[in-house]
Amino acid sequence: MNFAIPPMGLLPALDDHCLLCEQPASTPLCHICLQDAPRLPDLTPRQGSGLQTAHITTLYAMAPYQWPWSYLVQRFKFSGCRAAGRALTFGFRQRLLEQIEPLPRGIVPVPLHPWRQARRGFNQAGVMAAELANQCGIKYYPNLVTRRRNTRPQHQLDASQRRGNLHNGFDVECPVALNHIALLDDVVTTGATINAVAAALKAQQPSLQIDVWALTLTVNSSAMGS
Repeated sequence: MNFAIPPMGLLPALDDHCLLCEQPASTPLCHICLQDAPRLPDLTPRQGSGLQTAHITTLYAMAPYQWPWSYLVQRFKFSGCRAAGRALTFGFRQRLLEQIEPLPRGIVPVPLHPWRQARRGFNQAGVMAAELANQCGIKYYPNLVTRRRNTRPQHQLDASQRRGNLHNGFDVECPVALNHIALLDDVVTTGATINAVAAALKAQQPSLQIDVWALTLTVNSSAMGS
């Protein structure tokens, strides 16, 4: 079952104000708020961070899952605030896109189960992936990967439970015609979800290069390099 992903512009947004400080701005986040928001010291997490990335080529993470990024993720995901989604994709473009070379040929969102997506009304990863695909000029694959089972929310589980929760949890709907794609998720914690999706894709095409574009990364102090 496929659900249409609403375009970013359907809901009103404070297009002339910063979403955080509410000062006049021509972008979703003003220069000061973007500069003050926490960032990761490196584009990619360091080895030994404990992330599950066996099937992933490179993981690019915009920011740690801390305020204001965590606030924006929650407003978008649970309150349907599209302005928050715009702010997240704006932050990703400003902080990472110019440093990712080469760009992938297509982008795939981490899927929600159809029941959960119908209940929420949209897949937050899908909306942001569509926005970034349009701005980058790359192909968007909204339904390439589907979630087979309506699993328990990952944030309710520990690391070992997360792995078991996702076992054989994803299907690839058609052969992958590209050799390099990006997999987008809003929050990466252990890497179990992105690694499971990547494994399903590589079962279809073992040579596929899969980069992960993470809007936020839940990290400890060692992974942050401090």
